[in-house]
Amino acid sequence: MIIRNLLVVGGGRVGERHIRCFKEADKSLSITLCEPRAIRNKLYHRYDLDSVCSDLSALDLCAFDAAVVATPAHLHIPIALKLARCGVSVLIEKPLCVSEQGLSELTRLSRKVVIGVGYTYRSYTELIAMATQLAAGKIGKPLMARVRLAYNYATVRRDYMDSYFASHETGGGAVMDIASHAIAYLTYVFGEVSSVHGCLGLQGLHRVSVEDTALLVLRFKSGPIATVWASACQNKRETEFEIIGDKGHLFYRRGCDNDAPFISQARNFLAAVRGTQPIRTSLTEAVHINRVCAKARRLEWL
Repeated sequence: MIIRNLLVVGGGRVGERHIRCFKEADKSLSITLCEPRAIRNKLYHRYDLDSVCSDLSALDLCAFDAAVVATPAHLHIPIALKLARCGVSVLIEKPLCVSEQGLSELTRLSRKVVIGVGYTYRSYTELIAMATQLAAGKIGKPLMARVRLAYNYATVRRDYMDSYFASHETGGGAVMDIASHAIAYLTYVFGEVSSVHGCLGLQGLHRVSVEDTALLVLRFKSGPIATVWASACQNKRETEFEIIGDKGHLFYRRGCDNDAPFISQARNFLAAVRGTQPIRTSLTEAVHINRVCAKARRLEWL
């Protein structure tokens, strides 16, 4: 399948990054942005986009080969459904959703189009290498893991109190916004979670009612246990993944931010739409990640 026309829905921080990285992944793409705010015009000129609009209803969705949904999470499934019904493959930003309404239909449609979810730690070269080494038995039988993801949103994301992060209803809070990334990687290497327990708190941020810090303990059906520390109010930034086996351990500490994982994710999504690679995070996997997060916050759907 030849992919010519890409639609990006949402022109915020991550939407802009998707535009930039998809242009790098495939320079032949014609990209249209749908964004209600005036920033769409700046992005139109900044990235030489094919076109921009303020409302999906103004577009013929069937004209697109693929799309990225980078809106607040409560809009993910309604927008993805509109696109998938038109035969458009969709990459949805994380978290997948805050309500499972419409999910059963999207699951049915995923048999006809590609539906992927953007958990970028599955696209880090070093973390993919760790998963490969683990599968090859380099550290023997995996026993446990430790993940630390910590930021200070008051300095790195100063608009946090006015963004999706400030409300559980839009996909905010430390569990859905930060810990879900760790769970996505751990399920990538260990498989499904069998139990999760969480200790959550609002420890340092102001003008929000969601948790800014979470400590999760997980057990996996395959046997290992893991801890996840996720914080949006820690002054010292930390991004660490450690997997411990009975014959050694694997460790990753992240350096500076760059676009490489997003470009890799974009290339994987485009290859999945063409039918040459499996999608890196499937809809089924993302549903499981969402349910683990919901249980950690005691919002069980099952």
